[in-house]
Amino acid sequence: MLIVGAFVIAKLANSISGAFLEWLERGGHKLTIKKNLMVAIKGNKRGVIPFEHHKIQEFYELDEYLSERYELFLKQWLNNGKSFIYELQNAIAGKYFRAQHQNKLMKLAKVA
Repeated sequence: MLIVGAFVIAKLANSISGAFLEWLERGGHKLTIKKNLMVAIKGNKRGVIPFEHHKIQEFYELDEYLSERYELFLKQWLNNGKSFIYELQNAIAGKYFRAQHQNKLMKLAKVA
């Protein structure tokens, strides 16, 4: 983490980024992608995670709002153990595979 003034800027490790995004979504955040940003919105709160398309980074910078959310996420991980992360990672992986399957079905339907 990097401390800037009174603010803590966190770096999200790629290895748990999927679990963090699933946790945000379960917490009521709407996740969207706009250009090179993952945008998380909940009520009047908005956070962004910059990224480069088709490039996996080891760490992703989090803005102030998402740094606060990330701190809560890490506390829950410490309180609940590995199973907390595994369950979130499995949930987001399931969504990914369902989306891939749906995409394949759509392509087959266009051919038929």
